[in-house]
Order: sequence, then C-alpha cells, then structure tokens
Amino acid sequence: MLHIDKIEVLGSKGISTIEFAQNLTLIIGKSETGKTTIYKCIDYLFGAKNDIEHRPFLTSTGYDTIIGYFSTHLGKLKITRVIDSPNLKVETNIPTIDTSKKYSEKSSSSAWIGIVFNEILGVPKEFKIPWSSDGKMKLFSWRTLKKALMIHEKKADTEESIILPKEQTDRTAFLSNLLYMLYQTDFTDYDAEDGANIKKIRKAAVQRYIASKKDLISKKLEELKKQLGNINKEDMDLENILKEIKENLERINTSIKSAIKDDQKISKTIIDIQQKIIEKNLTLKRFQTLETQYTADIKRLSLIVDSEKVVASIPKNNKCPFCNSDVQITKQESYLQASRGELAKTLQNANELNEARQDIENDLTKIKADLSAANQRKDEIQQLLNKDLLPMQTTLKTQLNMYKQIIEYRKALSVYSEMDTTYNIDFKEYDKVDTKINYKPKTLFAKNFSEKIATYFKELLKETCFKPIETVKFDMGLFDIIVNDNPKPNRSKGYAAYFNSLLVLSLRCYINEVSVLNPHFYFLDSPLHGLMTETDDENNEEDLRKGFFKYLFNNYGEDQIIIIENTEKKELPNIEYNPEHIKIYTFTKDKENGRYGFLDGVFQN
Repeated sequence: MLHIDKIEVLGSKGISTIEFAQNLTLIIGKSETGKTTIYKCIDYLFGAKNDIEHRPFLTSTGYDTIIGYFSTHLGKLKITRVIDSPNLKVETNIPTIDTSKKYSEKSSSSAWIGIVFNEILGVPKEFKIPWSSDGKMKLFSWRTLKKALMIHEKKADTEESIILPKEQTDRTAFLSNLLYMLYQTDFTDYDAEDGANIKKIRKAAVQRYIASKKDLISKKLEELKKQLGNINKEDMDLENILKEIKENLERINTSIKSAIKDDQKISKTIIDIQQKIIEKNLTLKRFQTLETQYTADIKRLSLIVDSEKVVASIPKNNKCPFCNSDVQITKQESYLQASRGELAKTLQNANELNEARQDIENDLTKIKADLSAANQRKDEIQQLLNKDLLPMQTTLKTQLNMYKQIIEYRKALSVYSEMDTTYNIDFKEYDKVDTKINYKPKTLFAKNFSEKIATYFKELLKETCFKPIETVKFDMGLFDIIVNDNPKPNRSKGYAAYFNSLLVLSLRCYINEVSVLNPHFYFLDSPLHGLMTETDDENNEEDLRKGFFKYLFNNYGEDQIIIIENTEKKELPNIEYNPEHIKIYTFTKDKENGRYGFLDGVFQN
C-alpha cells in the first residue's frame, strides 16, 4: 500500500504545501495554476528523468526542492529531490530500506530509487521480469507499472490504449510488471539467461526423483520378502496366493463367528444353571430351618409323654396330711394320647422332609456337574478363539496385506522403471531442443481478464450516466475498450479521455479483486479533458461530468485517488463528505480570491 500524505515545495519564496486526503483529493481550477505541477512533482519523486519533459518547474520560480511524505503498510517515508538533480534522499523508519544511500533515478544504479518502491509494493529484491519476447530480463519497475495508475494530462485523451505504453519496446516490460502485480506470475520459464541452466537442473531433478523412487520401492520389496520368510516370490502366482489367503481368512472368520455364537449360547446356559443352584440352595436352607423346628417339636412332645408316665406311677394319697381325713381326689384329664398322636405325625413329617432334602441334594449335585461341564465347554471355546482362530486370523490378515503391498510395489517399480527408460530416451531429445524463448505476455493473463474489465467498465458507464450502452468489449489485441462497436479514434477527444479514465478505474476494480501486491494509489490528471456535456444545467443529474465525480465521491473504497481537472465547483456533486477522506482544492487564478495556484507567489505572466 502506497499513500502520499503531503507534498512540500521549498525555495527562496518559502514553502508551498498541499496535503492529500486519506482517499479522494480533487484539485480543480483554471489552467496555468500549477495543477499539473503537482502531478509532475510526485512523478519526479517516483524517479522521473531530469529533463525538460519531466522537470516539474523552473528554479527561476523561486523554488528548487520537492519533499514528499508517504505512508505505507511498512512505515513512514520521506523523499527529497532537488530540481535538476538525478539524486534523491530517503528518510524512513522502515528497517529494510537503507537510508545511508544516495538514491538515483537511473535504473542502472545500485541505489536506484525504484528499489525503494519495489520494497513498499512487496516485490522481492533483485526480482526480474521479461522485457522482450526473447526472454531478456530486467528488474521489476514501479515506474513502468505506474503508467496504468497515473495518467498525465498530455495522454489523457489519447486514441490508443491509455494503459499500454505507446512505444512497442516498452509494452512487453509493462505487461510483465502488470502480470506480476496482479498474479505474482512465475517467469522462470521465460528467462533466456537462465533457461539452459534451469533445463539442466530440472532434468537432473527428475532423474534424481525417479532414482529415489525406484530405490525406495526396491527397499520396501526386500523388507516384505524378509517378513515372508526370505522365500523367493518372483515366480509365484501372487494372485492365486491372495485368493487362497482370502478363502482361508473367510473360513476362519466363519469359524470365529460360530465360536462366538457358541460362547454366547453356553454363557446363557451357565447363567441359567447358576440360577437353579441358587434356588436349590435357598430351598435347602428353608428345609434346614423346618427340620430344626420339627426336632424341637419332637423333643417337646416326648417330654410331655414321659411326664405323663411319671405322674401315673406316683402313689395317690387319699388322706389329708394335716387332719388325716379322707380327701376327694379329682381325676385330671390325660394329654398322653393326644401328645402321642401329635408326636407320631411330627415324626412322619420329619421323615418326609429328610427324603425331600435328599432329593434336592441329589438334584444339586447333578446341576453342579452340568455347570462344571458348561464352564469346561466355555473354556474350550475361549481357548479355540484366543489360541487358534484369532491368531490365525491376524496372521492371514498380515499375510494378505503384505502380498497386496508386494503386488502394488511391483506395479510401482514397473512404472518407475518404464519411466526411467522413457525419460532416458526423452532426455536425449530434450537436450536437442533449442532453448529459444518466445514470450507472449498477453497469453498469461487470466482467461476472464478481458471479460472482467468489460463488466467493470459497463458498470462504470451506468454509474456515470452514459447512454446508450449496447455493447462493451475489452480487446486484448488493442488492450483497450470498445463501446457500442465504435472505437475511440471515431470519437471526440473529450469522450476518449472519459473512456480512458473509466478504463483505469475498471483496472482498479480488477486489481482490488485479484491483486496481492496492491498499491491502492491512483492519480488522474484531466480525466475528462475536453469533455463537453450536452447541457449547462447544473441541476442535470444525468450530466456525464457530474456522474463521474459522483461515482468517485461514493466509491473510493480503501484506495487513494487524486484527481486534477479543469472544472467549476458547480459541476461537482452537491453531497456532504468527511474532510479526512475527501479534500477539494480550488485554484482560482485570482490573487484577491482564495488560493491562486499551487506555488505561492508564482503567477501567470
């Protein structure tokens, strides 16, 4: 990004200054007020030649030094140049720019000022582009590229392409610079100086690549052979071996599935048996409790029977021990018979309980035997899976993968061997090919370049109120726009300047869309040079001049655009604007009214 903040012109008459807006600066007014001098001052700081054509002003004006203050994404920059001097002084806080050098406008100098602007734009140091069709190279040049970004008043109404240089010898260099700014194009193939060396390097690189691939594959094959037991597999039918392995693997997988199914079934059986054992043990526990109760009852009833017998054997005393009188003995009811009956019944229940317990214990023994058999079967299945089937499956899979790799590596080795043979033949022919370069830069632009430029141009025509719009085409041969099938030479100089300005603005839209190395800087001197509108009505919103400026007021984006034009303020759109983003200077050519011109104290004779 390149932004010019301010221009100062110094001399015995003092200092004349003009500060530029962040985005859009309009410098308007009458002729001979120094508007174009501003353009030439900036061009002079960009490294213009020190000749009559490029010198901004004469020292007889009382001014002799130009200072430009620039802002970039890398830092600040101050460039000073004295009139009639080829040298420029650079001051900056950008660490990659050497401020100790005395920079020159001559591209042959080791301290060429173009190096500074290349650095700001992001171009690698010593980067070269083709400047002729036969591949001759020279350094990338900001000055050559700026011809598409800065339009001088004298060229504003040219009938030829405003972008493409008029001189045929400059066109290839310009297009190469533009290609690199847009796409960072690699020009290696078009470098005649390095072409032969590059061809040798590429040839050697391809040969090394093929050799390295062959060596790698050969090593892989050897490793696989060792893993297969150092068996010579060269003459074996690997496809049949693979088929056999796959069939074995399929059988093993079937066996594994069957074993897993059996394991699941036996596991369910084990769970069922374990549940039965739990139920049987619970029943035995209940029987044990009942048996304990029966034993207690038998003891109780036996005690009652025995007590009855003892009582019956005791002699009965019919006399009162105190008075020796006869006593009436009441006969008590005997429990002996009932107790004997209950005791017999309890003994019978105890015997039956004992038999039932014996049956359950027998069942439990059988169930435990079934559980042991089931566990043994499960162990056998697990052993079959873990020691036989699964290891065999792993082995077969490993063998399958190894044989597949051998087949693939053999195929690759065959391909690379064939490539080696083919390239050896091709290289012999390659060495015979002439390294002659036929560089055609226009063929390197994006396929949709012309279509994109035409689309942007058509939109600009609409924005600036041009009518009618029938067809818009960008001709790659002319590198110029054609509107309504009517080339510029058939139009007035005013319309030629108008179309030329729109073409630069269309290229600006394309640069903003695709370019990484975007300068974001444009300077148009007299973009509507000589354009006469159909009406003098200042309220006519369809006026081309007003439409042109209205577009600029609303579409400067992130760019800095400087416009110089001979116009009155009434021809500008009447809209509010932020003075930080837009500045308007009017040179009155009137000593008593406003600013006469650019250089203070310098008036037209």
